[in-house]
Amino acid sequence: MPQTNQPGLREVLHKRLAYSCELASCQWFFNIYVFVYACYGALTCSVIHLFRRIRAKSYGISLGNGLPLRISLLLILIALNLAIYTPYLQTLKTFGERPLEEISTNLPKPGSWLFGSSHWLLPPPWTADNVNPEWVYGSEQELFPGWALLILLSASIITALSLRGEKARSLRAWLWALAAMILLSISINNLSAWLLISSLLPGASSLRASSRVAMIIVLFTAPAITLAAAQWQLKIQRSWTPLAALFAYREVL
Repeated sequence: MPQTNQPGLREVLHKRLAYSCELASCQWFFNIYVFVYACYGALTCSVIHLFRRIRAKSYGISLGNGLPLRISLLLILIALNLAIYTPYLQTLKTFGERPLEEISTNLPKPGSWLFGSSHWLLPPPWTADNVNPEWVYGSEQELFPGWALLILLSASIITALSLRGEKARSLRAWLWALAAMILLSISINNLSAWLLISSLLPGASSLRASSRVAMIIVLFTAPAITLAAAQWQLKIQRSWTPLAALFAYREVL
């Protein structure tokens, strides 16, 4: 091959390698499971938002600030999702839908949220050694999110019960969303509301490992914990102020 073509060939190979690396690095995020279960979270939050508006008889629409920018970003995200996930959705025509019984069997069970591996440093309440097989069954049922998350979520619930006003309403709305997502996706004796809700979600009927809905539910705990943590920080600052003043007064004396 002539020497004049070598630099061009290297450049093409480098570009292809870089493109392959970019695809590989994005593959962990751009996944059909993430897409479907994120739609599930968005649907749950939208229904709760509409319910709160109807209950408060608030039917007005406020355009808010920065509307053109937000609409542009929304359209870009929609376009990206269409480009990425349309091929996934088209595979339904080739491979067909999963049986409802298989999807129902693999949905999270009530005990699955407390079930995990016995090899953890702080083991979950239930492991394969002490759980009743009738309580936890199906594919990928080790859904225990960890003691730290359970403690933070419990503290968030206590904070929501103690707060008043708009801060309480915002925090409680996220907790209601979490509760709805958990309850509507749980399977008890192969009976679940998910079988009805999944008909509203594109691609949900093709997902065999339906227990992976737990990964989005765990992500949706972040807003609730964040809102509650803001109140914890404020209370800690208030509790430290008198103590700091006392030490300062003692030093002066």
